[in-house]
Amino acid sequence: MDAPEVQIDYTWLWRLLKRYWIMIVGVTVVCGGLGAYKAHASKEQVQYVAGVQVLINQKNQPTKVEAVNPAHVMGTFRDLASNEGLLHKAQKALRRDGMHDVVIHDLRRAIMVDFKEESQVLVISAQTDNPKRSELFARYVAKAFQKEYKNTVNGYQIEKIDATPQVEKMGGGHKGGLKWLVLGLAGGFIVSFALAFVLDLTDKKIRSSRAVAKLGLTDLGRMGQAGAEPENTRIIQANVDLVNTGKSLVVTAPAGNIGQADLALNLAELWAKKGKQVLLVDGDLRHPQLAQRLGVTADSGLNEMTTADDLVPVATTTANLHLLPAGKALAADQESKFDRDTMQKVLEKLTGQFDHVVVVTPALTTDASAREWVACVTGTVMVVQNNVTTVDDIREAMAALALGKATVLGYVMNSEK
Repeated sequence: MDAPEVQIDYTWLWRLLKRYWIMIVGVTVVCGGLGAYKAHASKEQVQYVAGVQVLINQKNQPTKVEAVNPAHVMGTFRDLASNEGLLHKAQKALRRDGMHDVVIHDLRRAIMVDFKEESQVLVISAQTDNPKRSELFARYVAKAFQKEYKNTVNGYQIEKIDATPQVEKMGGGHKGGLKWLVLGLAGGFIVSFALAFVLDLTDKKIRSSRAVAKLGLTDLGRMGQAGAEPENTRIIQANVDLVNTGKSLVVTAPAGNIGQADLALNLAELWAKKGKQVLLVDGDLRHPQLAQRLGVTADSGLNEMTTADDLVPVATTTANLHLLPAGKALAADQESKFDRDTMQKVLEKLTGQFDHVVVVTPALTTDASAREWVACVTGTVMVVQNNVTTVDDIREAMAALALGKATVLGYVMNSEK
């Protein structure tokens, strides 16, 4: 039996790139710039070596190769060439000659000493990236050397200094400039992508319907960015009709005011246009808004009722659509008399008069009355807003729905791009 083909889902990768592309491009460009700077600095640099020849021999001895101990000469003169006093004198001479930027460190790093045994010539040389500087360094160190020790050093006599250095051009530095540029760009992309991946893992905001589906909610449709578009509303309404077995419906949200009133109003108007008798109930007792949006004058409502018989639905300008307003908004420290038992009685009465009763409530996680409403209706629809609602909001809302034994029909995504 052939093994089943494994399907790899790359949508998360595209979503990650689309969401964090500015950061990824920015970090990549910055790292690429650093790589380009390094590449420029790493281009092959030409070094110049200028050497001054010093002919020496042992004092009172003829100039013969065997008369000079090479190891002794090197040990003697290498130490002398790095002598601080000698280098300071060379520095002063160079500065008098116009090279004011010369420091002891430059001299110490540039000066080299070598002894050629076959010719008994001591070579004091300087290596820099400038031929004139190499020549002057070597010459002035040699002159300071001769002046400091008055032609005799530890039994060795300085017979002659060739004060005209020979400048030799040598290759040096580092190659591979293009390599640094490529490494900078590649490293920047990898680092920025890893950072985007970590940010995405720690961000709990809902970015797609797939994330909501993982929480066990049924997708009923999408509203679009400017409220529900006509065709979107028809799809949502058709899905609600398929799954809701009763007449009453709550439209709520996990957290915030994120379009539940828009969705409820659009659904109610669509049912009304189909000839159904529809009642909209403004269940947001502290921040009512449906009366104003529908242009209805409502001096009293749910907040002013004493019994279920006190409630009289108000006709709107849309045929077949009525409104049961919330009344005057409750203050933060006021408690409503509209409890769950009263809600149940009101709904039993109203569902006998209307084909659809649509209740708009505030968020489940922030308002206690919303939790009571969902326990009284036959179906609940949650609005989830893309890039606003979090996974924790939905989980808390679902826990509240479970406590109220509510029938959750599904969710509607608002403003999904």
